[in-house]
Amino acid sequence: MKKKGIKKRVFIILSLILLSLGLGLALYAHRNMTYDQKEAKLIEKAQFQEKQVTLPDHSILNYGEGPDNGEVLVLLHGQQVSWEDYAKVLGELSQRYHIYAVDYYGHGGSSKSPEKYSAKAIGQDLICLSKTSLEKPFLFPDIHREDSWPLGLQPMPLKRLKAS
Repeated sequence: MKKKGIKKRVFIILSLILLSLGLGLALYAHRNMTYDQKEAKLIEKAQFQEKQVTLPDHSILNYGEGPDNGEVLVLLHGQQVSWEDYAKVLGELSQRYHIYAVDYYGHGGSSKSPEKYSAKAIGQDLICLSKTSLEKPFLFPDIHREDSWPLGLQPMPLKRLKAS
């Protein structure tokens, strides 16, 4: 009789463990298959459009552009993400700025070109993007050289954006 009780307890414990693992795996799979749906809704609500530009060297820069509601603000993301990762703040920022959120090379829809994976290369191509594709130009001056600043413009400290 004692062996039957132990077997029953072991069966129940193993069943609970397997059920927990199955539930955890199902939740993990669901999250991985739907993680971007919330971001997509936020991006659509903020009226952003995904665009691409082919540069003279045939590299492709992918970016999201919001409505023209003020000065140009260019957002450059960190590693292992894409411009869509700004989804949570795009709505509020785009109320005051004309946002361009650019994918670095190797990220999102931009070219996967290892020779472009440097700050110098992306900087040069952002200048090219600003001259050829953006409705409002913006500047990428060399902050270490005063003569690179257009007359009357000075480097300014970043302003902290306040939530409304």
